[in-house]
Amino acid sequence: MLRELLLALHGHTGDVFIKEVVEVTPDQNVTLGKSTVLSKLVFKIDPKFSLIHPSERQVYDRLVQLGCYYFQLKEFSDLYSSKVDSYSLYINALKLGFANILEGYEELIVKVEDGFLSGKDFDYGSTTVSYLMGIFTHYRIIFPDLLIFLDSVLSEKNEML
Repeated sequence: MLRELLLALHGHTGDVFIKEVVEVTPDQNVTLGKSTVLSKLVFKIDPKFSLIHPSERQVYDRLVQLGCYYFQLKEFSDLYSSKVDSYSLYINALKLGFANILEGYEELIVKVEDGFLSGKDFDYGSTTVSYLMGIFTHYRIIFPDLLIFLDSVLSEKNEML
């Protein structure tokens, strides 16, 4: 399951971790800031996957949400890599800043996977999801804020058009 988790953290869902579009009530939208980006897409364990305890499922769902955030930030970078508009300098600077942050995140995923495969840094059988939450803490803090910022930039851009 850790292999599927690493794939999901890199933005690729499958049979265990799925991508789902959710409806958000206004109350939930307030708790997420004003971000519509955060409120539309989630990664989570497939409800049909019943082999884990509900509390462990919650931890996995919180951790795998990083993959969703990564997916959305990467999607923005890829989308605007070929577009030219009146904000092109600002958007390019934003895209390069995101690319720098995403590169560090990708390197961390590779480091974790390498540790699993080599057996030096992680014991494949006893590494807990909570331990992985600790490793990815920096990105759990920064990714949601980056998406809120991105959403505000894009909504201001759309209002000006």
